[in-house]
Amino acid sequence: MSRFLADKDPQVGRAACEALLGISGRWDWDTVESGLLTQLDSPDRRTRQAAASVVARMPEAAWRRIRSEVSRRSPRARVAVAQGGRAHVQGVDRDALSVALEVLTTKNSQQVSEGLKLDAARLAQLALGDVGPVRGRAAVFDGYGALLPPAALSPVAGEVSRVIDSVFPSGSRELDDELARVTAMIASAEPRLLAKFLASPGPRSHPVTDLHLLITAARIPLARTSVQRAQTARILVGLQAKIDRGGLNQDSNWDDRVGELYVALCENDPRLPRAVLETPGFGLPSHVLFLGRMSRQDRARAREAFVVAIRKAGEDYPWTGEVVRLLGESMDPKSVDLLRSVHDRADVRGAVVVELARRATAVDRQRFVNGLESSSLEVVGASLSALAKLPAEVTGEEQLALLGVVRRMGATAQEHGLRSRAVMLLRRNTGRRFGFVTGKTGRRAQQKAVAAWTEHLEAKYPGEARKLLGAAAASLSGLKRQLEAIDWARGDVTRGKRIFAKRGCVQCHQGRRALGPDLAGSAGRFSRVDLFTAIVLPSRDVSPRYQTTVVQTDSGQVYSGLIVYQSVDGVTLRTGTNRTIRLERGEIEFQSRRSESLMPMGLLKGLEDSGYADLYAYLASLRK
Repeated sequence: MSRFLADKDPQVGRAACEALLGISGRWDWDTVESGLLTQLDSPDRRTRQAAASVVARMPEAAWRRIRSEVSRRSPRARVAVAQGGRAHVQGVDRDALSVALEVLTTKNSQQVSEGLKLDAARLAQLALGDVGPVRGRAAVFDGYGALLPPAALSPVAGEVSRVIDSVFPSGSRELDDELARVTAMIASAEPRLLAKFLASPGPRSHPVTDLHLLITAARIPLARTSVQRAQTARILVGLQAKIDRGGLNQDSNWDDRVGELYVALCENDPRLPRAVLETPGFGLPSHVLFLGRMSRQDRARAREAFVVAIRKAGEDYPWTGEVVRLLGESMDPKSVDLLRSVHDRADVRGAVVVELARRATAVDRQRFVNGLESSSLEVVGASLSALAKLPAEVTGEEQLALLGVVRRMGATAQEHGLRSRAVMLLRRNTGRRFGFVTGKTGRRAQQKAVAAWTEHLEAKYPGEARKLLGAAAASLSGLKRQLEAIDWARGDVTRGKRIFAKRGCVQCHQGRRALGPDLAGSAGRFSRVDLFTAIVLPSRDVSPRYQTTVVQTDSGQVYSGLIVYQSVDGVTLRTGTNRTIRLERGEIEFQSRRSESLMPMGLLKGLEDSGYADLYAYLASLRK
């Protein structure tokens, strides 16, 4: 092993170090220390890292000998030994910190490269106890706050601050990022560093760097000058525009983390919220989260700023649910009219209905009726609340929309609450009851009551019912007549199971890759008519949890399916053929959720009456 450790070929040296890491038990480290020093001084960074890992596993005595010997070696060898030696030191490693600061203050040369300085910055972080989450500290600072308590870092904070002040900015974005992180770890109280960090972001700086420096600045507990306040506000307001211009993806936790950062910045400077409000460019959707720290008076001014920004941008304004909710706080007719003007936009329609429902007026009644068909339970609930505030209405469209809620919702507490409210509106509007149980005891299918409501309303409003069903109306009428003529007693479970498999039902309703609901107990929850209607006309009453998402790509491809995974980088769909498709965010042109079933029509096409009886017998045999 000693011969291989002495070899100056990086691959041989690295392999020898990795072999040392695999040796267990007690043995004489003296035999490898000379060769290990050779690898710790290797020009190859990965070889030095492997050698540093060996130092971390050394016995205490061997580590002390190596540390003493390396003091006469090159800076890169000293950095490598200090990195590995961190495992032997509790608290702040002052020796390692001294090595790191010495390298950082040395001019670039053949022995001290920019890459070695980056290693030294990382060594400084390790010497200070490294970064990580601490109970009670906001998650945005997990990569910036030290794991060691402030009292342990205080004795070295002044020296570290002076060194970083002397070398920042270095001219290297990567090195500057890590120097800023070291500053954040010690919560430096050096005014010059705060001034540098807030002055660095500009029109051409990268938004990630801007955010990094803001997080660092938030860790510096110093009062802000008016100039620094304006700089901070400008960075915050301009951040989203830079991200959009660069086409960068944002994590789903982005708003949470930026919100935590903003709170910390405001704690350092309580006058920051007003400065944000007065910064040119304020009024984009990403700025809504800055309103949380504003006074009531400034919040009203902020809403006006959003109205101005919306009118200036016209149809190009990037509406979001957050902006809709902000304008919904106001009773100003101008804000309400703006909300009505974007009701036809699919991306914010639900949010608009929810806000209009808070002050329901007859002019919005049709919007609430349309909201009953939403895939969002919140929107359905808001629409029901709004209609309950308005006078009773007897139009067929509204009654059938309420019936749709009753038929579509399941037996969970939330969904049963919605269908109960829909039934109460039907009772108010029609004066009929049909025995539907609205309390907790009603959390079951109640197929007789639902069938009675369906039969009554479709008979009372035949024109509207046919319009709602479209071409499927004739199919439904024919299906009912066919079902009445079938001899259900002749159904056979075994033959029904074969039909279930042959018609493709099994791939979506059974097994670990099932897309549709479990059909066990379905024959007990639904009448025969409702059960076969759901098969023949699958999109008539689709539960919100099984509604289809349609995605169109920039190449013109269209995919329909259920979302099985979604992130900032893309979406994964499971199609009706149980094919899993991954679509990257950059290739998605359009994405929308529709009240349609993934289940295809025509599954029972050509099936004889006996086949219906067999399939029903099989479904009836499935038990929870």
